[in-house]
Amino acid sequence: MVATIDALVERRDSESIEDLEKLFEKTKLSGVRAAALRGLSALHDGENSWVARLRELTASEDLDQRNTALAELGRLGRRDNELFLEKLSDPNWSTRLIALGALERLRDPLAVGPI
Repeated sequence: MVATIDALVERRDSESIEDLEKLFEKTKLSGVRAAALRGLSALHDGENSWVARLRELTASEDLDQRNTALAELGRLGRRDNELFLEKLSDPNWSTRLIALGALERLRDPLAVGPI
């Protein structure tokens, strides 16, 4: 499944966006979910509406969706320090760990204090 997603992205198949979104919403396999989000990010190519959607997903009640979206924002190098700092207080340890990793990748000196 992941190889198929990668192939769609490599071909820049924008017609597959809707299918990837459905896959992301329905799958329970975290590896497939992460690949779908990476694929969607590549196909949306940094569009503001896509980044806004990722931010919305970081508030999802579904832990895996929330964490996958947060990790994708961090992977994209988005300077969402406020969001990442906010997620350091999340009750779930895995969400806090992803937020910490994102802040580390950004190498923003202002984030050191709250960490």
